[in-house]
Amino acid sequence: MRKNITIDTRMIHASGIGTYIINVVPRLIQQMSDCDFYLLGNTDDLHDLGREINVHVIECSANIYSVKEQIELIKKIPKETDLFWAPHYNIPVRYKGNLLVTVHDVFHLAMKQFVKGISKRVYAKCMFDMVKKHADQVITVSEFTRSELIKYVGCSDKKISVVYNGVDASWFNEVSQERVINHPYILYVGNVKPHKNLINLIRAFNQVKEKFPYDLVIVGKKDGFITNDDELNSFFETSERIQFTGFVDDDELKKLVHQAEFSVFPSLYEGFGLPPLEAMASGTAVAVSNIPVLKEICGDAVVYFDPKDHQDIAETICKMENKEIRNELIDKGNQKAKQFTWEHCADSTEKIIRNMLSSN
Repeated sequence: MRKNITIDTRMIHASGIGTYIINVVPRLIQQMSDCDFYLLGNTDDLHDLGREINVHVIECSANIYSVKEQIELIKKIPKETDLFWAPHYNIPVRYKGNLLVTVHDVFHLAMKQFVKGISKRVYAKCMFDMVKKHADQVITVSEFTRSELIKYVGCSDKKISVVYNGVDASWFNEVSQERVINHPYILYVGNVKPHKNLINLIRAFNQVKEKFPYDLVIVGKKDGFITNDDELNSFFETSERIQFTGFVDDDELKKLVHQAEFSVFPSLYEGFGLPPLEAMASGTAVAVSNIPVLKEICGDAVVYFDPKDHQDIAETICKMENKEIRNELIDKGNQKAKQFTWEHCADSTEKIIRNMLSSN
């Protein structure tokens, strides 16, 4: 008898979770041809997936984290659903069936100082409590996130499985030698949210900028980056050595990463940390924060620094100017990145789903 799996795919265009959905869901659909899939989301976004013979698309447009999503989800989830998979912690709290949840991080609980507004903190606490209560199985994307979920939510270790994210195979491909930026640069890929710690990277760069010819290129939008340091703001606003790219497409991003002298990832908190692995896959040396999850994911294939100490970041930037160090990191990084594949992620997820279906 065919089983019915319903998946909330509304976040397919979100930066991190969207990458996860885009890479895992199509593989599951192909691998589990003996099951029918019901995808909740925007019908235009899911047009290609909807062509598969075992896929049914259900329009669901409610905003995430809203009261409306709770009402709409429970109305739209087919009654014949054998398993519902939420690829984020915003689960349908009134759903009573077999429930699988993927938790990417517990940032809203662990880093409250960066979460503006008590309503966001209360919402996250309530929803994680619901995950603890209702989820039959939980996937976390790292051992670190597993331990954080146990620490801050009290979730049972017995129902948590760690399934690492993957690196898209295209990151290992040769890219065009036509340069996007003509001068040498170091690269930051990410947003400007405070916990990404861009401010300390800029402080460090400002300190050492006269010692080497590299510029600092920041992939992303400048909008929303604010500091309380007048001297830093003045440097930031007037310096020609710092460049924001704004939006770039995937092809241009791969060129920017591949052509960088090295990449720097100064984040204070992550659930996984995909940009460093993508840089490694593209043949670029990487320096990252010495936070637990990046040590777990990156191993000895990167150089570490204290993200709270801009002096240490500055010294690391100077260290990375050594080409021998960079070449050694490039070799190690390429091998490390090959350990993380979306095929393995999908295979492990399929195994969890089949076990849940068979035991239901």
